[in-house]
Amino acid sequence: MKVHQKLEDIPGITCRRPDISGRHTTLGIGGTVAMSIRANSREALTAVLRALRSQGRPHVILGGGSNIVFPENAPDLVLVLNGSRGIRRIDSHRIAVMSGETNLALMAWCAGNGAAGLEFLAGIPGTVGGATAVNAGAFGRDMAASFLEAQILDPDGVETRVAPDACGFRYRDSIFKRGDAVLLEIILSVVPDEPAEVRRRIRGHFAYRRRNHPEKNARTAGCFFKNPGRTREKTAGRLIDAAGLRGLRRQSLEVSSKHANFIVHHGGAGMTDLQQFIDHIAAAVQKAGGPRLEREVLFVAPDGGRY
Repeated sequence: MKVHQKLEDIPGITCRRPDISGRHTTLGIGGTVAMSIRANSREALTAVLRALRSQGRPHVILGGGSNIVFPENAPDLVLVLNGSRGIRRIDSHRIAVMSGETNLALMAWCAGNGAAGLEFLAGIPGTVGGATAVNAGAFGRDMAASFLEAQILDPDGVETRVAPDACGFRYRDSIFKRGDAVLLEIILSVVPDEPAEVRRRIRGHFAYRRRNHPEKNARTAGCFFKNPGRTREKTAGRLIDAAGLRGLRRQSLEVSSKHANFIVHHGGAGMTDLQQFIDHIAAAVQKAGGPRLEREVLFVAPDGGRY
């Protein structure tokens, strides 16, 4: 297992020193970090992670940058941007997807190759690795339902395979969301179907999101809070709406008027501002008789910890 002592010696990467974390996220909140490193292949990704771990440097891996918020200042933090791409068909019921592949590209591949079962990802921003780590889901299905196994880089820098029962999948959670193991390649189950039918369902899901979610160019992190109940009446969006907060705006942060579980960032806010805003939302929901809302979105500490 080769470990590069200098990051600059690693082939297949591009670096920016320093960088602004918010420019790599869909919400656009986050300040200065030490550097960002884009790893353009699986090999580059593993080499970068091994080097950073050997040096003891705090770091966070990003795919599409959705579902995550960075602090105003983290001068020692390194962002690792996962640029590994690729989808291959193993057989009629299994595909292998690189963790840095985008959900959008996966939808196009499934539509073109008649691979059904993953249409629920249509319109979910980010990458397949990120979707797996947070066990993303919609329309009654989630990543755990399609996950067969994955190749990972374990905390010791060793590549190994893991089965579903080792991943700790729960509602919008897994061991990969906050842990040190990193997804490299994910094996997913699919069902053969007519490409036209797969495409029709994908387009239907995209159309639903266009009707019911904020506009495509709006800066959001996706659904912000976990749904505390499994019924339509107990979704976080409906509870926030029932508390009278739909459309609420404080400075540059707004509860979307289209879907109350989306927070829209209009520019200029920091993590502290966001924390105060969501504390107000959670308190108002409780005052209206609802439960304490739990964040689905990850916050990152200056030392790279995720909470």
